[in-house]
Amino acid sequence: MTDDDAIARALRTVLPPLGGTAPARDLWPELARRIASPRANRGRLDWILGGLAALWLLVFPDAIGGLLYLL
Repeated sequence: MTDDDAIARALRTVLPPLGGTAPARDLWPELARRIASPRANRGRLDWILGGLAALWLLVFPDAIGGLLYLL
């Protein structure tokens, strides 16, 4: 018996298989409705964070490279 078999057997005893994993209802109509609905307006926090990011880039222009790296 290899280590992989022992680990697999231990996992099967600790985590029994899930039964009935199918959703109770069809999820596609709800997803299609959400895709078709218009986007929500931006909240106040989004505008504040965007303004702070813009201000930060104006004060520290060397940070643009770091920001682009993170994106």
